[in-house]
Amino acid sequence: MAPKATIKLVVSETTDTGITAGIDLSALYIIDNNIAPVMSESYGACETGLGTVGNAFYNALWQQAAAEGITVLLSTGDNGSAGCDDFTSASTRIRWDRG
Repeated sequence: MAPKATIKLVVSETTDTGITAGIDLSALYIIDNNIAPVMSESYGACETGLGTVGNAFYNALWQQAAAEGITVLLSTGDNGSAGCDDFTSASTRIRWDRG
């Protein structure tokens, strides 16, 4: 328990173009404005689904947070990194069978 802890909720709306999700805008705002020493975010996207640009965005954002001394805690979703795997394909089944 953290009896002196406070929760600061930052909510942002997704842009009209849909390029930047509201959760990304909130994370960017928190880090750019150094709102808190710890930030917790939950998102369920895997790295392959984010693509090169998405991964570069998060990589730069988390590096900026670390440089500012902000601890970032992230959820990987219910499936974790396995969420990107196609368990119906033969190559995946073989890989899992080999342990």
